[in-house]
Amino acid sequence: MEDDPSNTIFEVSERLMVSPTGGEPYLRIAHFLKPSITSISGPDFELPQFGPCSLPPSSLEPQDWPLKVTFSGWRNGHKTWVTWVDQMASLHQSKWKKAGIYEAIMTSTCHIRRDKSLLLGIVERWCSETKSFLFPWGEATITLEDAMILGGYSVLGDPVLSPVECEELKEIEEKLKEARKRIVASKAKKACQSLWIKTFKNSGNEVEHQAFLACWLSRYVFVTNHQTIDEHLFPVAIQLARGTRIALAPAVLASIYRDLSLLKGEIVAAAKLKSCKDVDDDVLKLKVQSPFQFVQIWAWERFIEFQPKPNVLNYGDPRVARWDKVNGLKVENVRLTLDLAGEIFLWRPYAMAMDGWNFPKFYAEKEVWMAVGPGLDEELLSIATCMRVSELVGFGFIEQYLPHRVAMQFGMDQDLPGFVARLNELPEIAWNDYSKPISDEKLYIPPRLYEADVTARYLDWKQSMFDQQEAIKSIVPEQRIFKASEVSLPIFKEEKQAEDIVVPHIPPKGTESLVESLRGQQEAIKSILPEQRGFKASEVSLPILKEEKQAEASVVPLIPPKSTESLVESLRAPQEAIKSIVPEQRGFKASEVSLPILKEEKQAEAIVVPHIPPKGTESLVESLTAQLQTLSPSSSQELEIPGLALEARISKLEAMMVKLKAARFGSRVSKRTKKGHSGP
Repeated sequence: MEDDPSNTIFEVSERLMVSPTGGEPYLRIAHFLKPSITSISGPDFELPQFGPCSLPPSSLEPQDWPLKVTFSGWRNGHKTWVTWVDQMASLHQSKWKKAGIYEAIMTSTCHIRRDKSLLLGIVERWCSETKSFLFPWGEATITLEDAMILGGYSVLGDPVLSPVECEELKEIEEKLKEARKRIVASKAKKACQSLWIKTFKNSGNEVEHQAFLACWLSRYVFVTNHQTIDEHLFPVAIQLARGTRIALAPAVLASIYRDLSLLKGEIVAAAKLKSCKDVDDDVLKLKVQSPFQFVQIWAWERFIEFQPKPNVLNYGDPRVARWDKVNGLKVENVRLTLDLAGEIFLWRPYAMAMDGWNFPKFYAEKEVWMAVGPGLDEELLSIATCMRVSELVGFGFIEQYLPHRVAMQFGMDQDLPGFVARLNELPEIAWNDYSKPISDEKLYIPPRLYEADVTARYLDWKQSMFDQQEAIKSIVPEQRIFKASEVSLPIFKEEKQAEDIVVPHIPPKGTESLVESLRGQQEAIKSILPEQRGFKASEVSLPILKEEKQAEASVVPLIPPKSTESLVESLRAPQEAIKSIVPEQRGFKASEVSLPILKEEKQAEAIVVPHIPPKGTESLVESLTAQLQTLSPSSSQELEIPGLALEARISKLEAMMVKLKAARFGSRVSKRTKKGHSGP
């Protein structure tokens, strides 16, 4: 029977390629993971439900979330366990290596110290639909390769749901069940892990090895809430003790995916709860049962800015030993650091040379094409399984595996990821999808130091997706979260909430004269407004226009007097007038404009507008409103800023300012300004 081409893993074609960080596209032969698509139109490219924009756009920090997370699956090796591991390893190391669990068991003796801020920052970016972390610079995720390298789990073998069949193995299972019943019948009233260890450690019991593996599986691999010995894991322990290989990697990864989605959902719910409720009594709770320490280790391996100094890896140590008892780094702004990590993110950290690390065969110095057949090396077959889309079967749940979305993590080029239909109706169907034979005639292994690229269309699509997300975040008002230094225009409310107005910073060409005119207005207004408590004329910025690196925001108390309603309305009117003359550009929507923040550099400057005006300024505000409204073109015309016409309007506005000053303070102001301005 001929292999179905649709089930193959690799695609090789000539494409227009570009660096993931941008640059000039060039044509070359590229290697992709399937499936990819031929068009960027269609339902496959709608924004996923859980992307970076799914969180309320607030400055709420994780420590302020009404959420309590218990990492029950995050277990570190204690002294009693470590000594039992050493004893069992001296007797059964060869069986463990045959079953593919030696490194996984040795990993359980390590102590990984939790970096909660990094952990939650990573989880914020999880998307339950794509099974990946979404960053402005691309997608990344925990793959079967990570479960194999970091966890030491096998991607090959029988499913975890396989029962024991022969009579000999069934007798061992019954003995384990009887031992469990005796512990449950004791004062503990449950199959307590500590009593299980006390019962079997150094006992010389004929089933001590199976009891040890049952404890390892229950305590470090498939953890439950009650920290007990789980009876449903006895068949797995018995088969592993005989050297039978069990595919633990897909089941472990499925549990991590499940918990990432659960925790991300609770984070979203907690942020909304905090921002929408007036009381802070409600706290959401979640127990994470998977070995979640691998999420943090995955981040330490790949994000240089978060990477603490690792231990020296001794020959034969598991990869995780690099991070044993290592303290995480304190990073000031986790979210921003993750956003800016694209250029230094390590796509293939395990392919890098280091002392004490032996490269697996699939990290070759040069590219290799290997014929697929019965004699294919197990390591090469393992990495091929890691690169193929499939279903991951766990205990009671099935998760989708989509490595084609993160092809660069395997040294492959990235194209637009295609849609993958689910095959999760039954565990048997899902497992058959995971374990089906490889349909490719040859297996492609890229050079270990190869720097993969993306197709030009992928880069365009990725940018458009995140532009949409940024636009969504910018138009959703922030609730309950308010910093005076972030105010753009005064939004006055009688209750507790304040809404930030996001001001883009990409000015249209030809607005230099408008900038100078606005500076002149600022100085004129400062000369008119007397200083009051909490309000210095030197701090007024209407608008603050600065050509250097950073805007300096003035803190203004938001305690509006009763008479300011008319001022608020009058300020909103010129705001609308200015919006009408600023054309929309990419990443810059007129509907978001508060006042034109005009700057030629990279950073937007916040406009801080005080709201405690002295008496008698109503006429000034009304005049400014009228003058600004005259700048708005008719709705039927194309939005543009003609240079000469704008200069004439600004000159007229400046002349009106002189009149207003004279009306306020008499001839003293007129004489002082005559030399600098001509009459109307």
